[in-house]
Amino acid sequence: MNSYRRVFHLISTLARRGRAFLLGMLANLNVPVWRSKTLHPKVLQRVRRGSEVITEPRAIDVPMVGDPTLPLVEVHLNGRGPFRFLLDLGANVVSIREDVAEQIGLATVQALRTRSVVRADTLEIGATTFNDVHIVREPVLDVDGVIGFNVFRDGLVTLDYPAQRFQWHPGALPPVDGREIVSYELRERMPYVQVNIASREVWANLDTGARAELIVPAKLESTIPIQGRVQEGKRLWNQAEGNIKTRTAALAGYVVIGAHVAAVEPTVTFASFLEDEFLIGSGSLVDVRLTLDAENKRLLIQGSSRGT
Repeated sequence: MNSYRRVFHLISTLARRGRAFLLGMLANLNVPVWRSKTLHPKVLQRVRRGSEVITEPRAIDVPMVGDPTLPLVEVHLNGRGPFRFLLDLGANVVSIREDVAEQIGLATVQALRTRSVVRADTLEIGATTFNDVHIVREPVLDVDGVIGFNVFRDGLVTLDYPAQRFQWHPGALPPVDGREIVSYELRERMPYVQVNIASREVWANLDTGARAELIVPAKLESTIPIQGRVQEGKRLWNQAEGNIKTRTAALAGYVVIGAHVAAVEPTVTFASFLEDEFLIGSGSLVDVRLTLDAENKRLLIQGSSRGT
């Protein structure tokens, strides 16, 4: 859910001051981004790594069980489950809802005011087991939990929206060609890619945890080409800021990654919590297959676009 920055100083103030976020796990968007000054350094390091050891085989091929704009997979924690966790390239930690953690009986590693870090001996996705997983326990989430991109430090990570499959296995993509295969960079352990939005080149987070199509800073409203008038959008919610008003409009143009048109005239959500960042949510990705080469930081995008 991205998750679009604060959280007992472990999360920044909403939205990564341009991060893909904490945008609220309810309405449309997602979960928190963790940057701590208060956690014990060793605990923080474990949270950032997600899992210390991964048991062979390192091969996952499972269905995505959410709706087309909410990529969920079934997981087991300490042998309990299944639980539905969100695959969120806009999140940089593994998170779990408080009541689910209590149901499983996960041990607390460190508690801080409203949130805490808990530990699972095992987290299983398909045939692959992640061991010694440090997880952020959240008081409120609209899913059982969230799997951040930090867990996948190598191999090929694929979200196949048309086939509704999630895959992770060893391998590497061919060199960047600027068309089907483009480079991406990690910012706070989350992937950002260069995108052309209505002829404007920007860096954007692939915020698969966000249902929305395209989310941009509200201050740029007058500079984004749109069709018709901007209208009041859905009221969103996140942990750092509570209820947030948004405005929406149809983009007068395409969202292009490499040579691939990812979305045609998508709905733009203007959000005040973003400073400079652009977020591409699952709403713009429902017709594409994303494969990320986690070691070489390359992205392959395939599929047909709506309206083309």
